[in-house]
Amino acid sequence: MFATLMSSSCIIARSVRWQTPSGVAILKNASFSLGLERSGLVGPNGAGKTTLLRILFGELAVSGGDVSKECQIGYLRQNCELQGNVTVAEALGVARKLEAIEAIERGSIDEGLFDLVGGDWEIASRAEAQLARVGLGHLDLARRIESLSAGEVTQIALAGILIEEPDFLMLDEPTNNLDSYAREALYDLVDNWDKGALIVSHDRELLNLVDQVFELSGGELKVYGGSYDFYRAEKEMHEHAAVRRIEAAKQGLRRERRAAQRSSERQQRRSRTAEQRRGASGQARIILGVWKESSQKTAARLHRVHERRIEQARHDLEEAKARLCQENVLKLDLAGTTLPAGKAVVDLRNVSFSYAPSVDPLIRDLTLRVVGPGRLAIRGRNGAGKTTLLRIIAGELFPTSGHLNVGVNELAYLPQATLLLNSESTVLETFLSLSTLPNESIARQHLSKYLFSGDDAFKKTGSLSGGERIRLALGGVLSRPSGVRLLILDEPTNNLDLNGVQQLESALQQYAGALIVASHDNTFLRAIGIERELCLD
Repeated sequence: MFATLMSSSCIIARSVRWQTPSGVAILKNASFSLGLERSGLVGPNGAGKTTLLRILFGELAVSGGDVSKECQIGYLRQNCELQGNVTVAEALGVARKLEAIEAIERGSIDEGLFDLVGGDWEIASRAEAQLARVGLGHLDLARRIESLSAGEVTQIALAGILIEEPDFLMLDEPTNNLDSYAREALYDLVDNWDKGALIVSHDRELLNLVDQVFELSGGELKVYGGSYDFYRAEKEMHEHAAVRRIEAAKQGLRRERRAAQRSSERQQRRSRTAEQRRGASGQARIILGVWKESSQKTAARLHRVHERRIEQARHDLEEAKARLCQENVLKLDLAGTTLPAGKAVVDLRNVSFSYAPSVDPLIRDLTLRVVGPGRLAIRGRNGAGKTTLLRIIAGELFPTSGHLNVGVNELAYLPQATLLLNSESTVLETFLSLSTLPNESIARQHLSKYLFSGDDAFKKTGSLSGGERIRLALGGVLSRPSGVRLLILDEPTNNLDLNGVQQLESALQQYAGALIVASHDNTFLRAIGIERELCLD
């Protein structure tokens, strides 16, 4: 499918095909152009979004078709890492020019230094301006990378790209590891970006800043004009139509089966009547045999006709089901998680915590109270102590000073990246371990509610996507017979695709206990009904 051609196309893809070495088609004849518009790219984990970016950047050769580029592309990779313990200036690629300028200012007349600087005498100001643009205006160019968080490293990588003044940006999950402040800086950058961009993201706030959305699924690339909200509205219309097609296909299959049954019954009645008539006709045995054979051939022909019609109806039904996206609304029974209003759940009084006596407290004199089925978000910059506080509440860490009381017997803590999952265990084994359910039969009934059915139970946990892992972990703890009254989640939407986020939201919307969650995803926090926020800055 071709996107609308812009007056100035930066990238043009013509019938691009790409498949894995094992023959799995990731792109099937994708044709599109990218110009001055800002585009979002969405799709399930594993659909090939990063692969498409690498193809457009020129890192991967296509299996068929071609890609032409008429612009300078700046490519921010997912979870980018900077090699070595370098300074910020070195990471930005400006250190040598800065050293040359400093040497010239000290009196050097080396021509090589002047050639290195060229006309870029304001490189320090440009570097500082781009750091400020991504939210790191406070950072010194001499600061070493090893002292920075993963989110700050991502911001520095983006600033380095911006210094090169690209014509087109490709950003792969740019909000991964970013705190709320860094995200706001990125939103502002994208909102004011007047060149082309292609952004892979599950951040719906970011996707609502784009001009069009590409969806990659099953090797097919579709384009929807407008922001993420427009894309979702269009998808819902298509899904409603798909539901209607499924119902029509089911009716068609039932109709063909009834027609086959009626035809078979009529043929049987005719055969019995003909048999009776042949017996009374006094015809020769050989003629009677010919009549009987003819009747049997007619019955077989009718049977084949109806079998073909039934098979076509089955095919129509499977095709209609294939067009319907996986249901993102989980239907759960979480009555056992209910908490009475006003029930004291968590009580911290003047709590401080330090990882070592010689280190300043990461958390100092914190007082916090959570009651009833309350919903609390923990916010703050990366490194502010959000995970530490969650681990203290969960009982994994003990306060250095102060008092902590947890007023419920059953709580569950899901750390970042669901670290409690054993990658070598099967889905069923992991679910049984987390849920403490008495047998496999009951566990599989619960698993189906969390969209794990049939042979899914025997997959290795390590082969699951991020969305499947959080769904498995959450389903396991919420299926405990004792009922979880306090649920603690640490950045649960990190690395989830949009389907995974919506499935998680659906489960948490039905959860009736107290919820404490650390997250930078504003849209997610609104969707799960957060009532209070605690900022650790």
